[in-house]
Amino acid sequence: MDKLDCVAVLGRGEDALDQLYDWLKWFDENNFHYKDEPVECVNEIELLMGRDHHHKMVLNDDIKAILDDLNHHHVMTKGQYGSKN
Repeated sequence: MDKLDCVAVLGRGEDALDQLYDWLKWFDENNFHYKDEPVECVNEIELLMGRDHHHKMVLNDDIKAILDDLNHHHVMTKGQYGSKN
């Protein structure tokens, strides 16, 4: 079985709910949104276990494009200068 990136809250009661709230608030503040992608099931057991969809938090496409642009620019700028060795 593949490892999956996930957010988990371990515990019970108000402390666990507070921790879950903090995670969800962090996702919202950092421009993530929920994405649900259907996937082809291999068999009925996977369907019963809810493996017919991938559920994940993804970075907003607009923000991702800006970050990719900045990263590309940083790499290009860094490579423009020769070393002083």
